[in-house]
Amino acid sequence: MPGARPPLALALALALAALIDVGCNGDDEPSPRERCAAEGIGECCDDSECAGGSLCDFDYLCSPAPEGGTECAEPSGDRLCHRTCEAADEGQPCADMAGTCTRIERFQGGDFGEESFICR
Repeated sequence: MPGARPPLALALALALAALIDVGCNGDDEPSPRERCAAEGIGECCDDSECAGGSLCDFDYLCSPAPEGGTECAEPSGDRLCHRTCEAADEGQPCADMAGTCTRIERFQGGDFGEESFICR
């Protein structure tokens, strides 16, 4: 029956998320997010640790490994919460002169980037 199955992209994203929670390379190695939390550097490792209207500048790219499991690149970002801003404001000063509205591409453990705008 049409529509009974989730789209393939959604199914792949859920499968990748499950692999990432297990850790990189499919073994007991902690994921970049787990390492971030254990290191305790900065104020966040995930958007859920930031106030509403803010994003965590902690980003890492993970993709399926040729031998199975997942490979993750070294994470990037300052591990701080940044207020979001609008695409139309890119390059403009943020409210209260709290940085400039800057475009970033976020992967958050996946292999497909998402454009966001934050005050940096």
